[in-house]
Amino acid sequence: MDETVNGVVRRADKLMYDHKWSRKHHLDTDPEPEIDELTGLKTRSALRKDFESFVGVLLHVMVLDLDGFRELNDKKGSTYCDGVLSAAGEALTECYGGCSAYRYGSDEFLVIGKDDPEQDFAKACEKTGRMLEESGISFSAGYVYGTTKDTQVVRSMIAQAENMLQEDKRGGKGQFRGKEYH
Repeated sequence: MDETVNGVVRRADKLMYDHKWSRKHHLDTDPEPEIDELTGLKTRSALRKDFESFVGVLLHVMVLDLDGFRELNDKKGSTYCDGVLSAAGEALTECYGGCSAYRYGSDEFLVIGKDDPEQDFAKACEKTGRMLEESGISFSAGYVYGTTKDTQVVRSMIAQAENMLQEDKRGGKGQFRGKEYH
């Protein structure tokens, strides 16, 4: 196995051990945890709690999807893919430290940055791409930015970022772009 595979498998093995230990010792008592155990990112439950904090500020809203994840899971198995998800969580945490990063779906992530200049957010996107690529992971993403006036605008921004992601994926793997929210 090459270094990337070993690193991903080692991360997955540690996560599986941590998960089994915490279950055995009943540490996971919260029915809706706010941190995803596999990625270390916030969950949808945390997103619901954070929603009001996104009103009245400049936001960057990005939806990111790992390319070919289902096929990778079929080919290399769930243990390997757990390591891939862990690596993606680590990259998002490092690149968007001041932002809120969420595991939004199986292999889909949501990043919400508050009061970040467009240039800084775009640089973080590029850094994310490099870090994931170094781990052998390809992704596609779409993001929008603008100032919010209420929670409906936040929801609309997430939907617009999801639509951009789907458009980008139709254009091929490894696509990402951003635009001002309308």
